[in-house]
Amino acid sequence: MRFRLVSTPLLLSLLMLTSALLPACATMRSYGNAQRDPEDVAQLSPDFESKFVVQLNSVDGTSLRWYEASVELLPGRHSVSATAAAPMAYRHARVTHTLEFDAKAGHDYRVSADWHVYGLRLWIEEVSTGERVAEAVDSGPKRPPVSAYH
Repeated sequence: MRFRLVSTPLLLSLLMLTSALLPACATMRSYGNAQRDPEDVAQLSPDFESKFVVQLNSVDGTSLRWYEASVELLPGRHSVSATAAAPMAYRHARVTHTLEFDAKAGHDYRVSADWHVYGLRLWIEEVSTGERVAEAVDSGPKRPPVSAYH
């Protein structure tokens, strides 16, 4: 008599799920694949505790892959494209901005979002101090020119 604890299809499903989730915490190195000491680079990540979904799209023109949640940066000026979206109840509230900031070695930064008078506001802050180093605000509702109503 032979006992099987787990069926083959179930085992394969578990292996596929595990292999899909493991790289979800990957970090993109904007300077190449060489490992550097944490005090020599800056760390940039989305605010995972926000009530908004914040996603990093690209850094200095290089797109992040779907499984890369954060970025290691060399010190200096960087351009970051990020998207913020409100919860499902506010499906229309979604904004993408490009933010520029000066990264300092050994510092951690996060991209956060919140409501503003005209929609969503997106910013980068230094984690330990909460200081905002870059910010972009929605310019308001997009309306046709007044002449379009006549």
